[in-house]
Amino acid sequence: DASRATRHRPPRVLYGPDRVLQIYNEPHANLKNDLVLLEGGAALAHVALTEYHSDCGRSSAVILTHDMIIHACFKNGRVKFAEPLHLFDSVEPGPDPALPSIQVKFRPPTGDGHPTRHQIKCSNREHAHAVSVLLSEAGREVPCATRQL
Repeated sequence: DASRATRHRPPRVLYGPDRVLQIYNEPHANLKNDLVLLEGGAALAHVALTEYHSDCGRSSAVILTHDMIIHACFKNGRVKFAEPLHLFDSVEPGPDPALPSIQVKFRPPTGDGHPTRHQIKCSNREHAHAVSVLLSEAGREVPCATRQL
């Protein structure tokens, strides 16, 4: 009976550091739902979305929250990395100029450790550029007081 049918949609997404609700956005809700279903994604169920960029076919996405940078690989079914935003240091082209990829560098949580580097393989150069810009702008917006220099 159609009157008893319930409509199922992914839950609303929280946005920004204040974790506010906005008008329902189905692509954002689907992204959040897919993120939580990944291996290692359950711990990210309560993150508040700031911005994201997914590649063609949405096989992976780089997701910014108010305090994290997350690289989710939907094709492989896992979270590649989730690092604190305040430890973000830089983004550079990947090691092989023939392949569209970028290297993301994070400072160590304590002053005596080594930086962490993650490679993000991109589907094309446009995606690599868009992710580089997204991360560079996010890094500039982190207040120095929270960066733990």
